[in-house]
Amino acid sequence: MKLLAVDPGKTIGFVLFVGGEPRLMGELSDYRKLSQDTDLVYMLDAVCIETIVPYSQQLQQDVINTCMQIGGIADRFRQQQIPVYMVTRPEVKRHLFGKQSGTDAEVRRAVLERLGEVGTKKTPGPCYGMKGHMFAAAAVGILAIDQLAGDRGEGKKFAAAFDPTTTGNFATSGIAGENL
Repeated sequence: MKLLAVDPGKTIGFVLFVGGEPRLMGELSDYRKLSQDTDLVYMLDAVCIETIVPYSQQLQQDVINTCMQIGGIADRFRQQQIPVYMVTRPEVKRHLFGKQSGTDAEVRRAVLERLGEVGTKKTPGPCYGMKGHMFAAAAVGILAIDQLAGDRGEGKKFAAAFDPTTTGNFATSGIAGENL
């Protein structure tokens, strides 16, 4: 399976997983660049994007911008008939270490425990080059890969949740996705 995991925001982190292993990763400032590489787009089996959790707070402009990015990213891949899944940060944290709260350092540690160390330039590990928002994207990818594979009990529901030929909103076992 070839899965693109995305952490949107001012800086967009992404990780391309091939067969469950990180193969390509980076950070971008413009979400449109994610779908400009046509070779990448046509090889993908799915995209998983971290989405916003509504807290009853006043919306800041950066939150609105991130919401617009999420819709733009999802729309670009759905136009290519690539399934797009949405997960929230609390869902990712619960999957990685069993609770909805936690720090970025805990997420980073869980990603490294799962995928392998960063390593050095001389002896790079599986996560060599991963930094910042790429760790958040990798965490999104780990959740998606596990659930699409049927691990942790919810995979079949997650995998069946998206049908690119349908329209409307849905939520399955706390994992939300929608056709925009």
